[in-house]
Amino acid sequence: MYDGFFAQFGLPNQLHTDQGRNFESKLFHEMCQLTGVVKTRTTPFHPQSDGQTERMNRTLIQMLRCTADEHPENWPHRLPTVMAAYCMTVHSVTGITPNIAMLGREVLLLASLIARPPVETIDTTVPFVTDIRDVMRDAHERVHRATKKEACTQRKYYDDQSRMTRFHEGQKVWLYWPRLPVRQQ
Repeated sequence: MYDGFFAQFGLPNQLHTDQGRNFESKLFHEMCQLTGVVKTRTTPFHPQSDGQTERMNRTLIQMLRCTADEHPENWPHRLPTVMAAYCMTVHSVTGITPNIAMLGREVLLLASLIARPPVETIDTTVPFVTDIRDVMRDAHERVHRATKKEACTQRKYYDDQSRMTRFHEGQKVWLYWPRLPVRQQ
């Protein structure tokens, strides 16, 4: 995380992770304490708690299947190209590309995480710097509004389909514990 992302883009205020060993280690915990990063985690076996990531993974898998169907064993070599294509594609919810949301401009580099621009006020005297700052803030606001609107829509659809189950003390219940899928080589 440090070499691949933080060193290049800076530390986030908050980091939301799954419960993988690498994110639950003592090293990671102490680094978050040292840097002031607030770490939250998803609920295991509850994909709804990390819906945006699950949707991104589904899109990424579909893109990899399209590009690597003749030689599926070469998917790791296709990943940078697929990610670059994803970052240059306009998102249906936000109306902008991940490149614009992350960097404030279109580029041919990889940028797969949308981060909030700095909130502190910096006096700028160079018009170019002011324009970039304003573009990044505008992009973030557009992403924030669009994702909030989409989240409300998705929550409504989810709530319409869900039913409250009431249990009473002593009632026997069945705990569903799915097997983890076997990794394909």
